[in-house]
Amino acid sequence: MPYRVQVVDGRVDPPGTAPTWQSRVELPFVSGSWTRKRNSGAGGQLVVNTLDERFRGVQRLPVWPWQSWVVIEWRASSAAAWHVVYAGVITDASYDWASKQLTLSHADIWQIFQRRLVTNDRTNDIATTSVSWSGLSAGTLVKRIVQNSTDGKGSPLVYALPISYPPDAAGSKKLKVYGYNFEIAADLINDLIEDEDGPDIDFRPRWSQDNTLEWVLEVNANKSDIWDFDLDVEQGSVLSMVYKLDGSDLCTKMYGAGEGTERRTLVRQSDHNDTNYLAMEDVMKFSSVSELDQLQSMTTGARFLRDGAIRQLDMKIRADGSPRLNELSLGGSLRWKANNDPWLVSGWHEWEVIEFSGNLANEEITLVTQEMEGRAADQ
Repeated sequence: MPYRVQVVDGRVDPPGTAPTWQSRVELPFVSGSWTRKRNSGAGGQLVVNTLDERFRGVQRLPVWPWQSWVVIEWRASSAAAWHVVYAGVITDASYDWASKQLTLSHADIWQIFQRRLVTNDRTNDIATTSVSWSGLSAGTLVKRIVQNSTDGKGSPLVYALPISYPPDAAGSKKLKVYGYNFEIAADLINDLIEDEDGPDIDFRPRWSQDNTLEWVLEVNANKSDIWDFDLDVEQGSVLSMVYKLDGSDLCTKMYGAGEGTERRTLVRQSDHNDTNYLAMEDVMKFSSVSELDQLQSMTTGARFLRDGAIRQLDMKIRADGSPRLNELSLGGSLRWKANNDPWLVSGWHEWEVIEFSGNLANEEITLVTQEMEGRAADQ
């Protein structure tokens, strides 16, 4: 079996202390799925056979929602080393008495930041406080948001997560978060990602030097990684490919609404100046943004993501092909060609890998890559 699944117990005893992440139990799975996606969260499901002798003694704990993490590892048939390809917190469980099967749903670490506020005061006084940073790069601002949302600031609840951070980088970005806005960490991170020159973000799971679960915050990483797939070659690594062209979310003129109400609302707009599309308008709200230059940058970034039809290529490859699953990374590029195809444009095309996923029942990996029409020329 190319996959191995373990559950890591993230519970804390006594309450209020930092998690140790030491308890690890292998789970005998029947089937399952996992997905990792750049700049946003993903997840999957796992079906466990509770009759398997390896499951005896596990019982309900440590297989418990928001306390335990599923870690999926893979290795090639000719290799000895296991590689972590996914880690996700268990969000819910469903047990079928007749079949004795337990179905676990799980979501990766991004889901945690959907449920964390950015604040320096987690008490009844939160509305009167603020937190601010300046003179930093966008990637370092993401780092600060994550650090803030994983710091309990005196709260008795468990906030700490084992994350390895990159060094700080100076820049021109600044951010001020008012407590009365109750800003969610994931929303602020997404605003930075979608900014005009926003970073690409990934939380890569791995075993630490202490053999415990941790994540590496990667900013604009793996950009030099390129994998070639020649669809004209028989018996290659590619099992199937679907090319999609989608204009359903297209926007040629974006309005950004910042801080303020009614006529006092700050507004900036951004146009696609060279387009043959019909005019398509939309509005994005950035209610906590009070500076016009920042609002303009965020508005332009929001338009930039949607100012052309999206080209998406979904490719299924062999996990033990070339490259192998453990060699893939979010942020890298897939270069492909199909010169003998009646519809696809010939020549090599380089697209960004934004997602990859697997099914525990087979050796197929699905790569999702995207290219915005005209994006290469714009950059």
